[in-house]
Parts: sequence; C-alpha cells; structure tokens
Amino acid sequence: MIEHGGQVLSFIASIATFNTPMDVTVAELAIETFLPADRETAAHLRARLP
Repeated sequence: MIEHGGQVLSFIASIATFNTPMDVTVAELAIETFLPADRETAAHLRARLP
C-alpha cells in the first residue's frame, strides 16, 4: 500500500524475469508491473491522467 495525498492506494505487483543461461544481457532483465487492487485506487489513478 502507498499513501498519496491522504488516500491509501492499493496495488497488485507482478515481476517477470527472463533468464537464459547463455545470454548474460537477458539474465538481468526484469519487468515490474503495478495494477490497481481496488476500484478506489483505479479511480484515483484515472483522475490524475492528463
């Protein structure tokens, strides 16, 4: 959970790693994704879009 502007925001995190024994450059690659865990968090994020 993260608090921003007095509101608690909840997220679900997912981390994907790509590991190949022969490829050193891919071995260190990781993608982390945060998705809103509830409707209030999603609404707060949509309200901040330009």
